[in-house]
Amino acid sequence: MTLLKGGHEEPLTVLMSRHGSDLIRYFRMRSCDAQAAQELTNETFYRAYSKALTFDPTKSFRPWFYAVATNVWRAWLRRRRTPEVPLQRLPEQAEEQVPVSPSTGREQADGLLDQLSETDRAILILRHYEGLKLKDIAQRLGLSPGAVYTRIFRALEKLRLSKPSVDSV
Repeated sequence: MTLLKGGHEEPLTVLMSRHGSDLIRYFRMRSCDAQAAQELTNETFYRAYSKALTFDPTKSFRPWFYAVATNVWRAWLRRRRTPEVPLQRLPEQAEEQVPVSPSTGREQADGLLDQLSETDRAILILRHYEGLKLKDIAQRLGLSPGAVYTRIFRALEKLRLSKPSVDSV
C-alpha cells in the first residue's frame, strides 16, 4: 500500500493475487451471482487503488480493504433497488397467485437470509460460510466481538422463528 500511495501500479497485481479469490468469495456469497461478484471485485480493487492515499500504514490492511469492499457492496445494492410501486397501481390478482416453495436448500437459505438486515446477513455469512471467528468478524465489520455475538444470536433466533414448519407446508 505504501508503494501504491507513491503512484506505483505494480503492487496492485500483488494485492489482486493475494486477496482476489477471498474477495470474489466475499461478493459471491452475498450476491449469489458470479458475474456480479467479479465486477464488484474489480470495482473494489479500483477503489482501493484510487483511495490508497487514505490508507494508514500503521494499521492493518485487511480491515481497511474490507471496509472498501463493504462500501462497494452497499453502493451496488443501492443501485439495484427497485422502485416501490404504490398499492393502488398493483393488479388485483392476489387470489390467483399460488405460493411457490423454494426447490433447493440454497434457495431456502437465501430466502431466510433475505429477512435479515444487511449487517446481520453479513455476520452470518462470515461466520457460517467463511468460518471466521467472532473477533475477525468484529474487526472486519468495525463492531465489538460482543455486538457480533449478540447479533448472531438474535439473527439465528429470528431465522428459527420464521422458518416454516413441516405442518404448515
